[in-house]
Amino acid sequence: MPTADDFIRMAERLDDRYSAYEEQAILLSWAAELAESRETLTHLALCELKCSRGAKALENAKRAVGIAPDNHESLNALGLALASQLDGKGARKAFDRAIQVDPAEYAPYFNRAAGAFQFGDYEDAAEDFVRGILLHGEILESRLRYTWMVLELQGADHLAKQVKKMKAESGSKHAQAFLILALVGKYLQNPGKFPKGSGRRLRLPGRFAWTVPVIRFIAERDWRTHQRNIRLCRYLDQAIKAKPDDSSLRWARAELLLHTNDKRRTEDIDWLAKKHPKADKIRSSKVRLLMKDEDSTRAMAENDRWLEDCPDDYEPLDNRATMLMRQEKYVEALECYDRLVELYAADDVPSKKESSDDDDEEEDDDEDYSVWDGLDTSMYLYLDRAECLAKLGRVEDAERDYGKAMQFHDARDFSSLDHRLFNVAQLDRARFYTEAGRLKDALADYDQCIADSSPIPLLHEERAEIRRKLGDEKGAEEDVRRSKEITEEADKKKKEAGGGN
Repeated sequence: MPTADDFIRMAERLDDRYSAYEEQAILLSWAAELAESRETLTHLALCELKCSRGAKALENAKRAVGIAPDNHESLNALGLALASQLDGKGARKAFDRAIQVDPAEYAPYFNRAAGAFQFGDYEDAAEDFVRGILLHGEILESRLRYTWMVLELQGADHLAKQVKKMKAESGSKHAQAFLILALVGKYLQNPGKFPKGSGRRLRLPGRFAWTVPVIRFIAERDWRTHQRNIRLCRYLDQAIKAKPDDSSLRWARAELLLHTNDKRRTEDIDWLAKKHPKADKIRSSKVRLLMKDEDSTRAMAENDRWLEDCPDDYEPLDNRATMLMRQEKYVEALECYDRLVELYAADDVPSKKESSDDDDEEEDDDEDYSVWDGLDTSMYLYLDRAECLAKLGRVEDAERDYGKAMQFHDARDFSSLDHRLFNVAQLDRARFYTEAGRLKDALADYDQCIADSSPIPLLHEERAEIRRKLGDEKGAEEDVRRSKEITEEADKKKKEAGGGN
């Protein structure tokens, strides 16, 4: 007899491949009857909305929030369901709560803005669109192309198509709000040609003053260089100075400074963690920041509090395992890895035939990516547990997990890529064999890894060491020579590419 998880997996496959919401809703309703959960009810509510069954969606969203009152996804679904039933105040309250729980999630801002449009609150819509795009602007252009996303981003759809009409209908009272929306609309339609002087020409009073530097930040945002990020932070500094209690601005600045040691990032994350102690993204940044600073005691304490609230969540479990490994507490780390494998790793390796279909080529691509994500998660979990088992001297168990990880890597299809990269699992097993003194087994893995990989100097350097230990000086010299050749070829290509620009 199928279980609730079986129905959920079938529903997910329908969602990935066909967007068949009627069928998906039936499967999820069966799953909820067998084992009612917050996740299932939330997804069921969203499906019911897409099927234009607002009353049923509201019923399921309320049940989901009843199970988890502080979950932003369920609160967001509740807001959408209330808006579908024309309960503007209730929808606003639900979106407010979702943002309060986790201000780093962009969807509630857009949905709150959509609700504001729906009920004529244009000024509030203007502010929320700026915040939402600031948090996750790079995804909007592609997502707006798909009609099945209209529900989630219906406000952004209005923004792109109906700003002029709404401006005429609302009159001069909301003129300033529509100035902002018009600028954001231009960004959405063509980010590459955003009018650079727009922010400078705006002279907005009072509540909209903070949006000017943010609009300029959106227009000029470029994640490629450190120096550019530092300069763009000046715009956010102005915005935060104008609205020091705006969580979305603080999060945007912290994310912009992600790979720096700038004290503003630490200050923003600390501030956000105090204001939103149960927001997963903020918890994640706080723990990783402490881990980066090698403050292991505080990092573990923060992460343990996260685990108390979410005992089966992937990231806090993985964080705990990683920190325990660093502390050489391998027995405790293994308990975490066992739990992670039980919850998130697949038992069976799918064949390449199962990960594709003969239907539409575009649908095949989407399915391949979803399958790849699952393969990668499983592969790395088995690799991490194998390393832990090796540290405990459980060689046979470690070897079994390395073999399992290799199977998940091999299930991936690299034929569509420009190169085949390298087999991470096989390289890790080769290093495991090296540490165990099994040099011939290690050499066999290096041989296969190099044969199947794109040219990588490190692989030849490591194989040279193995050959040298086995007394094959000629083979070691050949690997050293090949490593230098690959490096020189790569340097030459870089110089040619630089000269061409």
